[in-house]
Amino acid sequence: MVTMQMPSPMVTPLVIYLANLTVASILVCGAALLAQRLSRRTPLPLRHTILLAGITVALASPLLVGLIQLTNCSLICVNAGPSSIVGNEQLAGNATDASRSGGPILVADQRPNDQNLDSSTGEGPVREVVDQSSPSSKDTSQSAFGLSAPAVGNVGGDWRLARSAVSWAGLGLLALWTLGSGYHLYWLLRGVRQVREFLNTVRPIDDPRICRIAKLAAESLHLKTCPGIGQSSSIEAPVSAGVLRGQVVLPSLQSSAWSDEKWTSLLLREMAHIRRRDVLVGLLQRIAIVVYWWNPLVRRVSATLSLVREQICDDLVTKHAPDAEG
Repeated sequence: MVTMQMPSPMVTPLVIYLANLTVASILVCGAALLAQRLSRRTPLPLRHTILLAGITVALASPLLVGLIQLTNCSLICVNAGPSSIVGNEQLAGNATDASRSGGPILVADQRPNDQNLDSSTGEGPVREVVDQSSPSSKDTSQSAFGLSAPAVGNVGGDWRLARSAVSWAGLGLLALWTLGSGYHLYWLLRGVRQVREFLNTVRPIDDPRICRIAKLAAESLHLKTCPGIGQSSSIEAPVSAGVLRGQVVLPSLQSSAWSDEKWTSLLLREMAHIRRRDVLVGLLQRIAIVVYWWNPLVRRVSATLSLVREQICDDLVTKHAPDAEG
């Protein structure tokens, strides 16, 4: 015979926490998407701020939901279930008050727990109502109006069974959530390692013309210092890299015949990403997907945020290099 140990009662708060976190992420991302859609006629930076706020609040939701749950305030609450034990002091007090007033007394069956069940239903401890005003014991189950009082059963056993089932389901969902997050975290860390390996292949550019154009582009974007300019043979288009100290990486200078206007537009676009800290925002987006990999609203917010970000950079290029080619 195999005995299965029931989950600890502490599992139930964990299930409630996961449910609240799920609802919170859906509400936050849904609100961000709705606000962004309602503000389609507003400037792009405002729409970008709304979507970024949605991602930020979603990332902070695990901490916020935990703190709110500690204050006994949550989006989803579960009743603790019916009480299966009544203290002797409470029963004695009830009996004393009832005897003084001539009313009924609620008497708890004092048999052991395994015998303290209704034999017909197998439910919880039987309660007997004794009317002190009745002349005979056969009327002890009569109410004040002479009507038979319905039997009061205890659903504690059924509640414990349901609570156990919910706890096991919660543990399964937690395991699935953790496995999915671990899978996406693996690919995130692998991408970070590939970026670091890529940056090791970057060589500084000493072309005076490129350096001059880069300095002018940085000044037009009001950057305090010109970002580092490098080149690498492992890419085919310019990219911006670096979370804290951004730099622009260009492909190997096989396009030296490009005009100054085209170089200006390319450098302006990548420096705009550096100015706006888009590399850091992109990292936050990927972390949000790691945590909420199952939530399509988070992915939708992230995709829309990336699209709006590219549109903002396009507008900056158009503003500062209106005659740029290609």
